[in-house]
Amino acid sequence: MKNLLLFLSALLLNAVLSSAQTIVRVTPLGGGTKDGSSWANAKSADSLQPILRRLGAGNEIWVAAGTYKPHHFSRDTSFAISNKLQVYGGFAGTETQRSQRNWNTNVTILSGDIGVPNDSTDNSFHVVTFDFNDSTTVLDGFTIRDGQADSNGNWHYTGGGIRLTSVSFVNPQISNCIIRNNFALKGGGGITAIAFGEVAMRLKNCYFTENSSAGSWGGGSILLYSLSTNAIQRPVIDSCTFFSNYATDTLQGAGAGICMISYEGTRANPVIKHCLFQANKARGGAAICVNSGYMNTSSVGAIYTTTTIDSCVFTQNSGTIAPAVFNISDKTTHASLRVLHSQIYNNSSYPNGVIFSSDDEAAGTYNVYEGCIFHDNSGYGALDLRPGNGTNDTTHITNCLFYNSLQSGIIGYSVGDGAHGHLYVNGVTAYVDSTRAQTITDGLVLNGASNSPGMPYGPCSSEAYISNSILWYDTPWWMVGLFALSVKTVQYGQSAVATTHVNNSIVRMVNNQWPNGTIGGQFDYGINGGGNKNADPKFRNYAQYDFRLRCGSPAIDSGSNALVPAGITTDLAGNARISNTTVDIGCFEADSLPAPIAMPTVTDTGLAAHCTASFNMTPDSVRWDFGDGQSSTAMNPVHTYTSPGIYQICLKIYTSCGSAQTCLADTIKQTSPTSVNNVNSIAAKLSIYPNPVQNTVHIDGLTDQTIARIYNLTGSLVMEQTLNAGENEINLAPLSSGMYVLKLSAANEAQQTFKLVKQ
Repeated sequence: MKNLLLFLSALLLNAVLSSAQTIVRVTPLGGGTKDGSSWANAKSADSLQPILRRLGAGNEIWVAAGTYKPHHFSRDTSFAISNKLQVYGGFAGTETQRSQRNWNTNVTILSGDIGVPNDSTDNSFHVVTFDFNDSTTVLDGFTIRDGQADSNGNWHYTGGGIRLTSVSFVNPQISNCIIRNNFALKGGGGITAIAFGEVAMRLKNCYFTENSSAGSWGGGSILLYSLSTNAIQRPVIDSCTFFSNYATDTLQGAGAGICMISYEGTRANPVIKHCLFQANKARGGAAICVNSGYMNTSSVGAIYTTTTIDSCVFTQNSGTIAPAVFNISDKTTHASLRVLHSQIYNNSSYPNGVIFSSDDEAAGTYNVYEGCIFHDNSGYGALDLRPGNGTNDTTHITNCLFYNSLQSGIIGYSVGDGAHGHLYVNGVTAYVDSTRAQTITDGLVLNGASNSPGMPYGPCSSEAYISNSILWYDTPWWMVGLFALSVKTVQYGQSAVATTHVNNSIVRMVNNQWPNGTIGGQFDYGINGGGNKNADPKFRNYAQYDFRLRCGSPAIDSGSNALVPAGITTDLAGNARISNTTVDIGCFEADSLPAPIAMPTVTDTGLAAHCTASFNMTPDSVRWDFGDGQSSTAMNPVHTYTSPGIYQICLKIYTSCGSAQTCLADTIKQTSPTSVNNVNSIAAKLSIYPNPVQNTVHIDGLTDQTIARIYNLTGSLVMEQTLNAGENEINLAPLSSGMYVLKLSAANEAQQTFKLVKQ
């Protein structure tokens, strides 16, 4: 009877916990009645593991700062989180609202260090586990550390920090967490998501560091592993940081940050956005590895994979194959890698590119690189793209900037063994300075086709289309391979043809000639499709790597609107892709070129006007009109009038950005002002602020009553006000935004002019 009563009591407790909408509070030591109803009656640390398993749907657990460990009786123990439960860390233990917590200050640790302290060999295989969790399940505000998935059985070799297993679905939200110092024998040191069904977890604002994997699956921080024909991986990883993680297998280890493996007819479309990948190390894909087909020729490829990487930063990563992204699409029906609006810089690899993509026996791949910046990467350029073994590949590179690669071509496209490839490069700027140019061996764009001896595939071909792009060296180098682009064609029995078409582009040529034909039967330099130029593109500042266009650039309005890809409406900077009716060449549209501004200053000495030219950009020439039929092209002339009067003096400047003229009225008198009444009596004591000004400009330090006259740039008087000695204000609110000339004329006949900017 006693056992029956205990059993019924447990059932009743579970029923209450499952039905009530409640908040349970947990602290390291607990307090009071330890029923969790308040912080004073909080449950203790040893209650956390069981309550995570049985607390019902829709309830919350608030966990105060401290370290919490699963029960130490077995390494198989973990914090298993039940479906629809919301678990929050980061509390001090006094809060009445969840919004009052601070997970950065109140560090709440879920630790797998259950045995001898700091001895990883007896740690939990997995610190946290999820099974059958929908999207209402939340884990938020914790540090998850010291998991050690190092066994060879029962999936205890993956997911040291967090393991998610999906037979039908597992879709929790994991936010504001630190995943640190976790290990997995085969892959997924930080997190593993094993998909027999659907995995749609959401990771947001998490920090991954010092996680590692030792096996061929890779994924030092995260492993997404799809196993059956019903599996679909569609996680969203948003605003996360991956710093100093490792995939240490020297033969196959990949994806120290994230590794996704999809094969046997599975589906996957992960989204990775607003993430930072820094100082990660792996053999392949130090930051991200996308493996659509698995590295096993006997396996069946995925039905489709679409991986989107949007607005991410990759820096200081290193890998033998690729330090940023390693993409394999083997035997996949449809595969797509989309890298958008991301920055990839200061990464190192050898001998491959920063992003390495290889497609074998893929029925159709469609890859997109749009709005990205690649610079100062070492290895085989920035993009190393290799469709092969019967693949049909299409790759678009649009509105991207490449500069200062240290090895072979910045963009390498090599099609082989029966594959057919189509490469479209549009609105791209690629630049190498004179120092680095000497290390480039195959040009800025390398398009190649080859068939290997004895391969069973038919002919291969590659068609590359370069349009509206700038391919430029700071100084032309003498080596043949250092023309702006090069094409390789290699044949072994089967036909191998590579053709590059270049239209409406600026290409650095040697001796101002477009190279034709072949050199040694191996190289040719593309087909001149028309509209191409060999002229300095006039970047704004080469030394500072500012590749926007200056006034007078031959790239302005020289592209082809018809060649702009459908759906591309903005340039790399987010400005309209087509301005002034015709698209510009390169990744930047020159729709915000600075307008020239002429700023004359005139001081008088009797009948002589001393003119000084000022401007916002250095003019090619200037012209002064003195209002008496006389003019001058000197920069700072002195003009003497024959009689007193009011004269309209105009300064016009001529620049590559156009011309501009500013006029002002000057009163010429017969006699000169005395020494105490010269212009310096205003300028030496004057303070005009703020400038630029929104509404009210202050003019302080006047020594005499003064007339302030404000002129627009056509010389028309738009405002006049009498100022007194001392401090004064002028309300400019009635004026529209723009540039004005302020002329101060003192009662003692001193005069001075100033530039005034109204915002």
